[in-house]
Amino acid sequence: MKAAAADARRQLAEVAARQLEADPRDIVAADGQLFVAGVPDRAIAIAEAARIASYEKSGALLTGQGSYVPEGIVTMIDPETKFGNVSVAYPFAAQVAEVEVDLETGEVTVLNLTAVHDLGRAINPMSCEGQIEGGAAMGVGLALSEEIVMFDGQIAAPNFHDYGMPTAVDVPRIVVNLVETIDPRGPFGAKGVGEAGIIPPPAAIANAVADATGIRPRAYPMRPWKVKDWIDSAERSHVVAGKGVPDDG
Repeated sequence: MKAAAADARRQLAEVAARQLEADPRDIVAADGQLFVAGVPDRAIAIAEAARIASYEKSGALLTGQGSYVPEGIVTMIDPETKFGNVSVAYPFAAQVAEVEVDLETGEVTVLNLTAVHDLGRAINPMSCEGQIEGGAAMGVGLALSEEIVMFDGQIAAPNFHDYGMPTAVDVPRIVVNLVETIDPRGPFGAKGVGEAGIIPPPAAIANAVADATGIRPRAYPMRPWKVKDWIDSAERSHVVAGKGVPDDG
């Protein structure tokens, strides 16, 4: 992250130096302005310098590249087994699904999906919401339709047309709520968000199906013929519940 920021600052300083006819090493930044050290009247707005830099690159975004390695991350992984705690800033998420189940066919339709995600600092809230929505859409596919079926060593659905990937008409209304709990060990207080969106939907949808039908889904994806079979056989959970915790069977 530091390297990326330094690269962006260097590019902006070079633009400001040309505009102000100064040495890039003499350019300083304060209050949204780039100016020559000791001469605050000779200034250019940072936004204007960024615009010029973008135009000089034929419209390409002003970007920098870098990496972030949290302190202590190397010592948290066993050098022999390579197992261990691979992150110092874990996100938390909860999702709730509302479904409709056709008891005659076993077809499951997801009507609404609410996603609440604790991602530390939302550096780019719109991007964070988009990642969660995209992950949730993938989770709907995992829960209901996406499956690699093979017969005699051959994949039965070798392309996306036949595979069962959700389309725009299959993805429900998704409501995203971002919860910010700044983590001092994450970059700028951020945790993760890319993977967290896809993990909860299958469980949320399966629990909603169980609540709607009284049966317990046994496998993903919950294709209609599977759900119909579970309904006909009154499938129940066979998990052994702890003391004082009733199961659903």
